[in-house]
Amino acid sequence: MNDMLMLASCSIMVSAASTGVSLDELSTSQQRDAIVERVFPLHASAISWEDVPWRSYEKIIIAGPQRSGTTFFAAALAQHLNYVHADESMHLNLTSRRSPPVGISLSKDTHFGAILDIKERVVLQRPTWSYRVHKLLDGVTTTERALASKVFVAFMARNCLDVYRSQNRILQVEPVDTAWTCKYGRKIEWTPYHSDPELSAAIEDEHDMICTIKQQAYRNLQRSVMDKIGIPNAPIAYASLHSLGHFVGSMNRTNLKSKELLGGLRHDAS
Repeated sequence: MNDMLMLASCSIMVSAASTGVSLDELSTSQQRDAIVERVFPLHASAISWEDVPWRSYEKIIIAGPQRSGTTFFAAALAQHLNYVHADESMHLNLTSRRSPPVGISLSKDTHFGAILDIKERVVLQRPTWSYRVHKLLDGVTTTERALASKVFVAFMARNCLDVYRSQNRILQVEPVDTAWTCKYGRKIEWTPYHSDPELSAAIEDEHDMICTIKQQAYRNLQRSVMDKIGIPNAPIAYASLHSLGHFVGSMNRTNLKSKELLGGLRHDAS
């Protein structure tokens, strides 16, 4: 792996798409459009959380870039719907659809086929699944595939500059950490996008912010694949979460840690 490439976006870089054209060579309006596309690829297609008929789905997967609202949205939506809340950090004991029912252990590593077999309605916070949401049915049985229409993948869409700031704010709140951008974003999250030829071809510049890379991969490849295999999905605008109960504005959450929630939300398995 090219270490220089892997670490390149530990400092922010905004360029004019993948043509190699300098922003200085573009008109003012072209510069603006190029920057918007680079820092928020899903800006034009993101919808409000209120536009989705959530109760039509039994399993709701919240994916997208880390620090884009996946933790809050999963917890708040589960409470709003009265569904089981399954944060990626949780280990839950749930029930299968089988007769007689058997227990199913649910964690971030549970195979998607087993998740489809869970009887309970669940909201799963899974940003680490972002690179493979279009491959959820790989290795799934024909019987399990029939349940795919009852699954919804919500891909969080937030301005990547705000994501970038949030990633690096964690360094100040958790000094033993080294912030998402370098420790997680480039060394962990970036790798599957670089190593998968399809994902790599779907992004415009591997030197970009991991948030931009994830949004481009979803917009340019993953969404159409999920549409084709029958998994309902949509990019959900982070800005729309203001209308969801328990939302706390950025001015009042400056010292939050990575899994800390406000507004009366619980972050446990009870």
